Amino acid sequence: MLAQLLINTVALAGIILLIFSISIWITRHVVVEVTKKQQFSQSPIIGTLAVAAYFTVALAVIVLFFKHLPGVTGAFLTVVFTLITYRFFVTFFSATGSDAEGIGIRLLAATGGIAITLLWTLYPNWFTIDIAATLVAITVLVMLGGLSLQTVTIIAIGVMLYDIVAVFVTGQMMEAAGAAKSMPMLFIIPKSFALGSAPAQMLGLGDVVIPGAVILAALRKDIPRAYILTLIGYFVGLLVAIAVVYVTRVMQPATIYLVPGVLTGLLIAAYRSGMLKQVFAPEE
Repeated sequence: MLAQLLINTVALAGIILLIFSISIWITRHVVVEVTKKQQFSQSPIIGTLAVAAYFTVALAVIVLFFKHLPGVTGAFLTVVFTLITYRFFVTFFSATGSDAEGIGIRLLAATGGIAITLLWTLYPNWFTIDIAATLVAITVLVMLGGLSLQTVTIIAIGVMLYDIVAVFVTGQMMEAAGAAKSMPMLFIIPKSFALGSAPAQMLGLGDVVIPGAVILAALRKDIPRAYILTLIGYFVGLLVAIAVVYVTRVMQPATIYLVPGVLTGLLIAAYRSGMLKQVFAPEE
């Protein structure tokens, strides 16, 4: 059992590293260019029609397969996740040099978004959920790519404190995790690699996005070795969180291990480079 857990943990670490790497690549190729050229503001008529058509198709899909969803809330969240997946494909194609406002790219992105949604809606298992959650995590990280290190650090600490209350005080996190098993709001570590395998452990979407946003913001500070050390801090925190759950058999808010791990790695990198004062200095 321990050996399988270690294998699954390594696989999860690989997924997370992939998410961070793709997010950084897209952020560097898209976010800066969007700011400079405002490429997403071009062709407003075509863009509006494409988005309107996409909304129509997405809603039609939801209505058609409504019986597979957990009520109105599930339908609403499915539409939201579909749109987020659509945005992933738009930004990804844009990062490859394609015209993000082209009707062909928009329709291709819409098709990809709907296909991913149908995949995890009709065939909910750890594999389809993890694929969708990966795309959602990358998209949200890219959306947060323009925030300052000060801002994302405050957000990260706030989320960490909220998670502590939600897990150890109110118990709301347990209920939320149970309800989210069939939606791309978490990453599932299965007991085996069989598609029907039950979850062995789960890692919330925020446990990847929140520390990841800190890592992406830290990269803009150009602190030597910041990326490597923050990644090490993240994975050390992840291993500690998994070990604590394994030993205590009690769910833990992973952010209480991940956020301090990432911030510790950042501070070590800044200290070794003599840039400690610049870490949280306002960005121009």
